[in-house]
Amino acid sequence: MVQFFVIKGGTMKEVYDKIYGLYNEILKIPMDSPKYFELYKEYIKLLILISLNNPSFNDDVKKYINGNCYSYAFDIFNPEGISNVILQLGLNVGYLSRNLVYNGTKEKYLYGLAKDFEELNIDSYEISSDLPNEHGGYKIAFYLSFNDFHFLRQNSDGSWSHKVGYLNRIDKFDTLPNIVNGNYELIKVLEIVKPKVR
Repeated sequence: MVQFFVIKGGTMKEVYDKIYGLYNEILKIPMDSPKYFELYKEYIKLLILISLNNPSFNDDVKKYINGNCYSYAFDIFNPEGISNVILQLGLNVGYLSRNLVYNGTKEKYLYGLAKDFEELNIDSYEISSDLPNEHGGYKIAFYLSFNDFHFLRQNSDGSWSHKVGYLNRIDKFDTLPNIVNGNYELIKVLEIVKPKVR
């Protein structure tokens, strides 16, 4: 079920105003400051609110520059006029919930992912890749290699796509592969439902 958040003023303009305001505030704070993390987290939550629950395929790398496969799977991008560098800091599994995972086990990654979903007010449901979505969201696929994670997302046309790490490359697949990038194995497919502004 889609969660709705009422923003003061009740308009998308209010959300964008908050995003631009936060961005300008973040620029003035050292990255190692605890306040930086809190503002960054709030910034990402607002970006989730303006993203879509049924993203179409988009290979415009400028939209996702300095984001990775995780931010691409969430369809997180910076609005026009904002430097994309801010995306580079965080979006790794567990970062936003302070459960950051590096070279972890499958269980640790899934725990960090669940905690990030909690932090971002995202509902998730395990689902088969060939079944229709039942909750008003879209599918993401979670992969693991021996020391790293990867994500693909399903687009509104049924195709799958991913951003290759922080590289400026987005690939598209007609069907969901079991192995991607040579050694990342499919672990789980989830339907995710992101909150919206009302």
